Amino acid sequence: MKVFVFTLILLTFHCAVTAQSLRTGNVVGVHHLSIDLKSGVTMEKYMKFWKDIVLPVYRAQMGGVDMQTMYGLRGECETCMGLMMIIESEAVRNKYWKTDGSWTDYGLKKLQAIQFALDEMNDSYGSFISTYTDWLVGPDIESLDMDLLGASPSNTTASIKGTWALIQGEYSGKARDNKGEIYQYKFFDDKYFSLMMNPENGLWNTSAVGTYTTQGSSYAETFLHSSVPEFAGCTAVWNYRINGDTLHMEGPSIITDKDGKAAFPKMLNSVKEVRVRVD
Repeated sequence: MKVFVFTLILLTFHCAVTAQSLRTGNVVGVHHLSIDLKSGVTMEKYMKFWKDIVLPVYRAQMGGVDMQTMYGLRGECETCMGLMMIIESEAVRNKYWKTDGSWTDYGLKKLQAIQFALDEMNDSYGSFISTYTDWLVGPDIESLDMDLLGASPSNTTASIKGTWALIQGEYSGKARDNKGEIYQYKFFDDKYFSLMMNPENGLWNTSAVGTYTTQGSSYAETFLHSSVPEFAGCTAVWNYRINGDTLHMEGPSIITDKDGKAAFPKMLNSVKEVRVRVD
């Protein structure tokens, strides 16, 4: 497998926007995607599938939304491949996506109509993980929440080392009701992680140990040993962020077995977890 990084630029605006007509009140969102290509698939093949299959289906279903492929000519991302998504208005954007970036009920219906193309891309060409920031263009300072200005941003460079307690989780869309009690402890040092968990049976009998790496907002862990034998040797890639003493993790976007082959497809992008530092 080969991993590439490229940029998806999302422009949300109140009228058609070009570089020359960008106006106060427009929103510019920059998405960074890390692509994990299938064995034997080139970036050219991957982007051709986007252009020939995904984009036409997307445009047909997502009224008021356009998307274009891009290629970096100069600057920091020279030779990068990218996508630009153009949305007619903030109202149109809010029709499809919530403020946290997840799909609305209406958006989910549209997503179901294009899911076949995304599934084929993930199964045959490659998968990706992403992070993003939306930027408001030229706001009046008086219109901003002054309490938030200067606040510590979500920081994926903060150290993950230490002990974290799992206090909240959502699994395949279903929240775990644990009545506020801790149901997992996870420990990180410079290279290794370990965990102990109570899987809703009242017994702390699920455990694992392995290695991990972080890069930007991407967290990858490889299970060396696990009380769940099927997990041994597997690698899972998650999207994570740290806000103060709170650790958010979503995914996994990629799972491979000890031979590097895709594994546990039903688990992909099915988990959202919140941990707090207990050092």
